[in-house]
Amino acid sequence: MVCAVALVALCACGVAASPSSPAGAGCRKHVARITEYGGVGDGRRSNTAAFAKAVADLSLRAGDGGAALVVPKGKWLTGPFNLTSHFTLFLDHGAEILASQVI
Repeated sequence: MVCAVALVALCACGVAASPSSPAGAGCRKHVARITEYGGVGDGRRSNTAAFAKAVADLSLRAGDGGAALVVPKGKWLTGPFNLTSHFTLFLDHGAEILASQVI
């Protein structure tokens, strides 16, 4: 079973990510895109491992100025993953996270 989930990440400084600059997620010192961790936004392939790896990697640096994971436009199928303190999950316009109970 797959459910579409709408997530909104709020950034206190009000800076939005742009397709050309993931650093646009701005108020966080450490920023990366899910595609850097092997994520594919085709709505078919599971991205659970990519999200888990990205969150784990960025969480190690989140205490030093925060971290943000930018999810570009696409449909991102994933099982559950946990976010941590000082961490922003930023969805670009047109990005959808498709939550699956199948890991």
